[in-house]
Amino acid sequence: ADGVSRVPVEEGNIHGVLFTPPGEGPFPAVLDLSTVRSEKRGCLLANKGFIVLTVPVVNGKLSDSKELHLDHTAEAVRFLNQLPKVGSKRVGIISRSKASDIALSLSAFVPGVEAVVWINGCSANIFCPLYYKKRQILPALMVEIEKVIPTESGALMVKNAIHDSLKEENRATLIPIEKANSRFLFVASEDDMHW
Repeated sequence: ADGVSRVPVEEGNIHGVLFTPPGEGPFPAVLDLSTVRSEKRGCLLANKGFIVLTVPVVNGKLSDSKELHLDHTAEAVRFLNQLPKVGSKRVGIISRSKASDIALSLSAFVPGVEAVVWINGCSANIFCPLYYKKRQILPALMVEIEKVIPTESGALMVKNAIHDSLKEENRATLIPIEKANSRFLFVASEDDMHW
């Protein structure tokens, strides 16, 4: 919309884009996490009066990642919290797919998260071990790549390849959201064959 600014952010470990609505604020802040770089939601939310920082969970392919560090996205939460136009010292997070388990982990381990919108993700840490402050906080829930089914459109059906997080041997991968001081909105399309 007219007056919404789009500014690339390359600061510390943050590689994203900041969308700011027109006016002096204060505005509510949202961290828009995606598995790969995407600006669609961030732009739309800025049109509705939110300051939004869009940040990908990985810079590159998730399949190339051996481990993920929550410090990088925690840095994005702190960045948003210190912007002068932000009206609260807590941020909301919107996330989808792999980024959703990162959003849940932020709410459980990092202060300053007011709310999480979780869309078609997992309640366990999946694919790569998750580290925070130089120590592993969650092991990875494993995926059996040979059970992934490619479709004609190029999408992947991963649902049946993911190990069951509720089995005893996988429980350590579950994200302890009971430790969070956040509000949650879980959105799960039941026909989604990806997760």
